[in-house]
Amino acid sequence: MTTTDASSLPETLSTSGTSTTTTRLSSPSTTSSATTLAQHPKHLLGVVSIPRVLLVFFCLIIVRNELGSHPTTGLFVKAPISNDCNTIRAAHDRANKNYNPRYTNVLLLGQFNYDMDAELVLKWVDKWRHVFQHVQIRGPFRAANLVALKTAGVEAYWGENDEGFYSPMKNMAKTLRMYTNAQDVILGVLQVHDDLLVNLTQLEALGFPSATQILNQAPPTVMAQPSMYFSTHTTEWRVAANKAWRPANYDPGHWRWWRYCLKPFSGAVTMDPVRSEQYAHVDKSDNATVVPLYANAVGDFQYVPTIYAKAYADMADWLVTHEVFLECGTPTIHAHLRQTFNASIQFVQYCTTFEKVRDNYTAWVRPHCVEGGYHYGVYYPQKYNSSAPFGIVHPVKMRTHGFDTWSNYFDLVLGIPTSSSS
Repeated sequence: MTTTDASSLPETLSTSGTSTTTTRLSSPSTTSSATTLAQHPKHLLGVVSIPRVLLVFFCLIIVRNELGSHPTTGLFVKAPISNDCNTIRAAHDRANKNYNPRYTNVLLLGQFNYDMDAELVLKWVDKWRHVFQHVQIRGPFRAANLVALKTAGVEAYWGENDEGFYSPMKNMAKTLRMYTNAQDVILGVLQVHDDLLVNLTQLEALGFPSATQILNQAPPTVMAQPSMYFSTHTTEWRVAANKAWRPANYDPGHWRWWRYCLKPFSGAVTMDPVRSEQYAHVDKSDNATVVPLYANAVGDFQYVPTIYAKAYADMADWLVTHEVFLECGTPTIHAHLRQTFNASIQFVQYCTTFEKVRDNYTAWVRPHCVEGGYHYGVYYPQKYNSSAPFGIVHPVKMRTHGFDTWSNYFDLVLGIPTSSSS
């Protein structure tokens, strides 16, 4: 039987000679010869060439072993195990597919805010692998789905189930830490949500992939100056110097998400002084020690060079601990990297609208994103709706509207020829 190097296997598998065994790396009562992916950032994921007759056997054992390490699973796996075995068999059939990825020095991090059927997720990964050699996904996958994905050769990790409020920052931090000292192999990490498509041709025009430049969805007006300054000595904030101080629960209006930014960030500053002092400075106008907050920026996309891996991860850990909303947390981290390392930040405009017209494909997507000389970098694809045949809506659920629809728009928007994997 042919095997791959242990470091390239899913976390629940290891190999020894001609036999294959399963282990639980998270259990103190077991030992494993497999090396974690975090210890070997230079890994290239592979799939063990396993005869079909053994696949069902492995599926049953692995799911059983995984139950104790999954944070939300009880004694039984609710998802039908047969579906996961079918997924593994399908992945086995595609294991020898030849890819010719455009990017070999960038890791694509897929952010999933909700659990999704493993077979559908596998198709998503397979599609992106035509473009990126390194693809990793994180999300609140149930145990059966997570095991099926890992067994199929997908670098998949469990992420918190918070509907994407702050977990994208945490997931990005975990991935970046894996490549802290691997800039020669992985130049940067591109994080995209599962319902977001990227025109990579346009990103290349902005200098992607860069070893020093950050890409985000924060308009220049947002990144020009902090939205607020928070006092390190009181639970108050102010808009700018010489402005009135406001309590943390004060709502400045014009944005529905302030309550998920202001109070949590105030808590991060005042209740966590050891870490917050790293990001504080003295405002010369009144000699107050403050920490800046940048807010009101879409946070479904970002590219961060691995040279900033530790700095990003450290600040993200601090903000996530206090559950700061990502649409103020992400731009705040980027601003810190700019201030500390003189990192440049490039705004990538996204093709969508939050008005009612977004539900009308003919009125919005086609003229603005397709026929109008497509120049946007980030695109939220349409989803099928019985009352409106085509509409641009975020998020789009592949499990609801089907992979084929998403795949067609992937090809349309990407800007780079790819081969269909469906």
